[in-house]
Amino acid sequence: MGSRDRTLVIGLLVGALAVWVVLLVVMSALYPDAAEIRLAVASGIGVAVGLTAAPLAWLAAFGRRERRTRPGDWIRAVRRGVLAGALAAFLATLQLTGTTSLPIAAFAILLVVSLELVLSYRR
Repeated sequence: MGSRDRTLVIGLLVGALAVWVVLLVVMSALYPDAAEIRLAVASGIGVAVGLTAAPLAWLAAFGRRERRTRPGDWIRAVRRGVLAGALAAFLATLQLTGTTSLPIAAFAILLVVSLELVLSYRR
């Protein structure tokens, strides 16, 4: 792991921690009653999950390849973080608006998994 990779992983995790702390303060100080607060909380959850998932996905790929990196590892990790964040924001929005149902959540999860499988397919 190079110093650039180490700095990027630590920076993303610190950023994720900052977003989680802001969400904790917002959720403990305000009840998400207004639509704007609900949207901000759902977006914050998506950003926090995405910022947490991207470096963890890179570290998982790094460990799986016996501590070696390959070109495109960060692109795949960022893509997986964005997909995880989008899914978390979508599910949080459904929960905060009270429209969560098992079929919709299962469909969203299967859609994200299918999209990742298609995008990560190698010839």
